[in-house]
Amino acid sequence: MSFAWFLELVSMNLLLVSPLKDPVLLLVELVLFVPIVLIGFSWWYWRLNHLSRIGKGKEAISFDKKPTPFSYFAKTASVVVSDTTENGVCETDVARAIRILNGFVVLDIFGLTLSRAVGLVIS
Repeated sequence: MSFAWFLELVSMNLLLVSPLKDPVLLLVELVLFVPIVLIGFSWWYWRLNHLSRIGKGKEAISFDKKPTPFSYFAKTASVVVSDTTENGVCETDVARAIRILNGFVVLDIFGLTLSRAVGLVIS
């Protein structure tokens, strides 16, 4: 799954510079890509805490309450908007690196959407 959404991210960025006959194509791709990003990063965050859930390791992401699958989804969805303890605190360097990557991908999607919207308005 991780490799698939990485290829999708690269293809979206390449579509931005390619001459498109149908400007709606990138917008459709962005709408389809957002769920892939949310599910992919939620899965990564969940996997980081897997060893702590089975009692064999330290929590990579600590939550105020016992995390549910939705806790990881909420962390992924709100990574750019807020960094509250309610959505989990990254305790390890790997968790922090994934959070930075998550923020980059979300900002990239926002930038692609904005640039395509400006292109649609201008044309």
